[in-house]
Amino acid sequence: MVIALLLHSTGLCQAEDARYVVRFKDSSALSQSAGATKSLDTRVADLGEIALQEIDRIPHDNSAVLRLRLEDAMRVSARSDVASLEIDGEVHALFDTNDAVFSQQYALNGEFGSRVAQAWDTTTGSKKAIVAVIDTGADLEHPDLAPNLWTNTKEIRGNKRDDDGNGCVDDIHGCDIFNRDGVPQDDNGHGTHVSGIVAAEANNAIGVAGVAWGSKIVVIKALDSQGTGFTSGIAKAIDYVTTLKVKGVPIVAVNLSLGGGSYAQAIYRAVERARNQDILVIAAAGNESSNNDTKPLYPANLALDSVVSVAATDASGELAGYSNYGAGTVHIAAP
Repeated sequence: MVIALLLHSTGLCQAEDARYVVRFKDSSALSQSAGATKSLDTRVADLGEIALQEIDRIPHDNSAVLRLRLEDAMRVSARSDVASLEIDGEVHALFDTNDAVFSQQYALNGEFGSRVAQAWDTTTGSKKAIVAVIDTGADLEHPDLAPNLWTNTKEIRGNKRDDDGNGCVDDIHGCDIFNRDGVPQDDNGHGTHVSGIVAAEANNAIGVAGVAWGSKIVVIKALDSQGTGFTSGIAKAIDYVTTLKVKGVPIVAVNLSLGGGSYAQAIYRAVERARNQDILVIAAAGNESSNNDTKPLYPANLALDSVVSVAATDASGELAGYSNYGAGTVHIAAP
């Protein structure tokens, strides 16, 4: 099935006290005043008497995640130095586990599968084509995954420093955005499942085989043990991937199995920044048997040419009964 994360976003009119992503205007967009040169630190400090709590920041987006009362959110949104304000919606993992061995993986080698075994005669992937998986993390010691985890050679393990300046401390195999550390260990299972689909080791006589088991995976944990996170965390995770690409890590794609009916500006902007570094975003079309042309699901419906929306096919080669579809918004279907 298409593995999806459901995005729940509460409207402004429904929230008395909620998390908001507050994006500040760039200095160039402000009038020539003292406020034009203010840093993100200073702008957040200016809201100290209004904000109930500063939760997090998205530095590349010039944004802060703040807990605000509804009336205060309205005041903040009206400020001249604020570009936008939106609810920091929750995301939830929705999945079925699949621990079948390769012979039972119809998606790979069935009559209506991807026929990936034939493709392996040409390539099994490349260490120069790394995939980032943003999810609940991954089991970093799993025998099917450990050989194919990206290793950050520019980081010194355990010295509690951000040696390579990518915004994450001690990130050897990826980053834990949710818990704010460098160990994206899976405590849910969903991210391990997704990572295995991408690049579980083959020819090792155990478990399953990933589609591109000759490639490497960057693991990013943006969801907690219950499979829950926030749009700000997803945006920050995408920015981490983009930063790695800028620093020379050959990331070609990021897997974002998340979706919902609410458009999130923070995620759009992060995906746009990734697009500028030639990073594809692979997004699940969704599992609601719904037409995405008439009922949008994001980020699959983001109007960016770097986003690939993927529906699901079943063992008979037909559109899976649960899969979303859309002639204008869903690009491909895969088993």
